Amino acid sequence: MSEYQYYEFLAIDTLLDKDQQAALRAVSTRAKITSRSFINTYEWGDLKADPMQWMEDYFDAHIYLSNFGTPSFHVRLPLSLVDLSTTQAYETDSTLRVDTTQTHVIFSFMSDREPEDRDEYDYAGNSALASLLPIREQLARGDLRPLYVAWLSAADYHDLEESTQEPPVPPGLDEADGVHHRLASFLHLDSDLLTIAAANSLPAESDRATGHEAAKWLPNLSPAQKDAWLQRLLVDHNSSALFALQREFHSAHHPTANPPALRKVGQLIEDARKLTRVRRAEEARQLAAAKLAEEQRKAELRTQYLHSLKGREDSVWETIVHLTESSTASKYQTAVEKIVDLRELSHLTHSSDHFEQKLAEFRDLRSRKAALIARLNAAGLV
Repeated sequence: MSEYQYYEFLAIDTLLDKDQQAALRAVSTRAKITSRSFINTYEWGDLKADPMQWMEDYFDAHIYLSNFGTPSFHVRLPLSLVDLSTTQAYETDSTLRVDTTQTHVIFSFMSDREPEDRDEYDYAGNSALASLLPIREQLARGDLRPLYVAWLSAADYHDLEESTQEPPVPPGLDEADGVHHRLASFLHLDSDLLTIAAANSLPAESDRATGHEAAKWLPNLSPAQKDAWLQRLLVDHNSSALFALQREFHSAHHPTANPPALRKVGQLIEDARKLTRVRRAEEARQLAAAKLAEEQRKAELRTQYLHSLKGREDSVWETIVHLTESSTASKYQTAVEKIVDLRELSHLTHSSDHFEQKLAEFRDLRSRKAALIARLNAAGLV
């Protein structure tokens, strides 16, 4: 296919005003622009703007896809929702960059691996950003799984020394349906490596309060604290206040569990290789078993079919003679296949002598049809 680049930007917390939309339109006359988004596909040329500057000025999420370059996914959060001292442990040169502005933090997830299928992103379109967007909420809630997945991708890319120690393993990394698995796929992270890493992950605990939990926790807040939270929720134009409240509830309601022991990159890689060998051996065993079962099923069906011919051999020979009256290649092939059926049936019924006699008579009858005789010889019907 030709060159392909896809840009999508999304405004979540604050809508774009008319002046901002006009500024975006000045960059592209073809793009789809709304109060929430900018979407454009390029088959030649490129975006005449700095995507990261747009993230600072306008947008809360952005995805870039191409069939020749490095795909990337970016989310922006208010500074108040991010503990930068925690995120530093997960930053890498190749897969996760964390940039700050006066008001926000921008997380950039990148892959330096080209897709095996170079058309992979051609059909991804706007579904790609939608599928990854829940990661922004995860980060807002203090969920570090996306950051760990990005760090692990750097280890998978061999961008980290084997002696490098992994950062803290977030809870819930082993959840099979977690959105972090979509990010792992986007970054082309080896699934066996993620499985090995997740073995040291504690179970995830919900940061959303039930009615009973909230009723127990709220009386512990002073009237001043409650008023402060209510005021913040009322004036907040996005979900940041709600996320902050839920995080405070979680930290107070759930005691901190003892973290699992941290591992070295070399150990993670070696354990993943062992798992890959075991998995592939099991897959090969299952494939061989499935192939054998299919062959047995076909053999049983073949035997049933041959037995259905028993007692009708003479009728089949008459059909064979009729098929070979005209010199038609397709009819010759059908006739040869039916003779093969009769030969196999004779082996099952121990009547090979009778079959050989009928075959000899048929060959004598059609001895002048050289093309037919050649097909019989090729099938071993001599």
